[in-house]
Amino acid sequence: MEAGAPVHPPVPMAMYPLLATVLLTVGIVAAALFFLYQVTTTRYSRKIAFEGLLGLSASVALGLGTLFLLLWGQQMQMQMQQVPGGQGAEQQAWRLGMQLLLRDLELWCTCDARKSSSGISAAQ
Repeated sequence: MEAGAPVHPPVPMAMYPLLATVLLTVGIVAAALFFLYQVTTTRYSRKIAFEGLLGLSASVALGLGTLFLLLWGQQMQMQMQQVPGGQGAEQQAWRLGMQLLLRDLELWCTCDARKSSSGISAAQ
């Protein structure tokens, strides 16, 4: 490998969203099946091999799904930073939403403070 050669990921970056969604779904379903198996069978009729298979498949799928979810988030962050000016539409919408939320929270707090200082209880 040369010093300046680019590194290519073994999984195409376009597959990150699909892999994250599918693996997390499979992991949640396997974990739910494991839970149902534990709840519905008696202690004496359980099979250790089946429990191990369900537990292993759930943990591997959830682990890999989380990995691809984090990689997908990093990919989205890199794409947002490449927008000229660093202000993508998603970032602008996020900032506007946060500004509105903070404004509403500030109005609610000042209104609540006025009620408590005037002697009006919150139950009224």
